[in-house]
Amino acid sequence: MSGLIEELRAEAPPAARVTAEPPAAALTGGDPYQTLKFRVFNRVLELLEARGVSAAALAAATMRAEIARALMAISAADGIALNASERADLMQEVGYEVVGLGPLEPLLRDPAVDDINVNGPLKIYVEREGRLQRVAGRFRDTAHLMNIIQRIVSPIGRRVDEATPFVDARLPDGSRVNIVIPPVALDGPTLSIRKFRMQHL
Repeated sequence: MSGLIEELRAEAPPAARVTAEPPAAALTGGDPYQTLKFRVFNRVLELLEARGVSAAALAAATMRAEIARALMAISAADGIALNASERADLMQEVGYEVVGLGPLEPLLRDPAVDDINVNGPLKIYVEREGRLQRVAGRFRDTAHLMNIIQRIVSPIGRRVDEATPFVDARLPDGSRVNIVIPPVALDGPTLSIRKFRMQHL
């Protein structure tokens, strides 16, 4: 899976869009773009299940073809028209949902981002050049955020659940991750990642 992630990262836009205050629609379940993205995501999972294959077993080109197939089917059925840029962005984000860390992926690959802070599913902040800014990306809901959290901790042999509601660990790339979930976190799961910086001598 790591090879597929790297291929997807290499094709991603250079940086995540940052805004002081995202539009209200981007923070609610009524955001049409988010709704479409997760419909395509679910359709991709159905297509993979029907073929009896896992996302990790697919090459990046095959994964892109499956995402395009799902997007085409939904767009045709609902009469949805996307321009080339919207289509490319949506396919990239769906790819991150299938095999990556969802809305965290473009932030992790952005060299200008030092820290990532998640306060519940709707609030994602980054520290960039010493300034904390809110980004427009979000998680669909708490279950989506918890799924991404499990993707983060599982490869490093850690677990987080009600019995162990906090994790403080170092990721394979040297970044530091801190996770707190309910019942300790009263307002929903929180996640912070301090990205590792190579010190040049």
